[in-house]
Amino acid sequence: MLVSIVDNAYPTPENYPDRILLLKRHGYQGVDFQALAHTETSLWQLPEAQFLSLLKDTADFLGEQGMAIAQAHAPMQPGPTGATPEDRKRQFDQVHRALKGCQTLGCKIMAIHPLLPFGNDPGQDPEAVLGINMAFLGMAADYARFYGVTLCLENLPHDHLPLSTPMAVRDLVEDMNLPNLKVCLDTGHCAMRGIPPGDAVRLIGPQLLQCLHVHDNDGARDQHLPPGEGVVDWTDFRQALLDIHFQGALNLECNPKEETQQLRTVQVAQWLAGGLPPSAIHEKTS
Repeated sequence: MLVSIVDNAYPTPENYPDRILLLKRHGYQGVDFQALAHTETSLWQLPEAQFLSLLKDTADFLGEQGMAIAQAHAPMQPGPTGATPEDRKRQFDQVHRALKGCQTLGCKIMAIHPLLPFGNDPGQDPEAVLGINMAFLGMAADYARFYGVTLCLENLPHDHLPLSTPMAVRDLVEDMNLPNLKVCLDTGHCAMRGIPPGDAVRLIGPQLLQCLHVHDNDGARDQHLPPGEGVVDWTDFRQALLDIHFQGALNLECNPKEETQQLRTVQVAQWLAGGLPPSAIHEKTS
């Protein structure tokens, strides 16, 4: 199982090539490419040709270093998303550009959030939320297939969103039955909903689970802590991945800050991916 991490995981060095080289030295084999997720950045303000050219240069550099682009993340917006046809058109255009970016990067997996037309407001109409998402995801998956990309729908921590738990995400993906629409399991979001990530892995199963966002928290806040620093049962999660013979990347979505934490985090990731843990890791995670 390839071990990867978000490419902006470390606060330093600020220079992207140096940061990648440090991730490589620490033992990561790939990255979760984050620049497509944040549309307010200077990258997204470039004309499309320059946007794609810069991504090609980045892909070439990562390839030269032997670092796989294991997955990427679709554009994200704060607050309600897709509330109106105009909102959905604007978001789809961003997803479309991100899909072109994935093709340029040689990235085959892109995680995507459900649309939140009513935010996290209580009393939402589940049928309306599901209908809006099915229409949007169906069109997005159709375009994604053209670019050779599989979209992976991510579970969220929102307690009032009808489409947020791993079970609801699995059911929608299963019902849509599209060859390139699968599931991204976010362990931290599971923890915030009181759902053991190991149970979610087994529930989703090997056919639909294609993407992981692995991080920890205190069960209440979306802290994106390294595994072993919160409430998640990582021993069970590891066993669940082995049980279903998970073939994707063991991808971390956390930001270890100082070197001791960084080195311990990659060791835990290697253990989660099927390796043997040092005793200190075993004591922390069991």
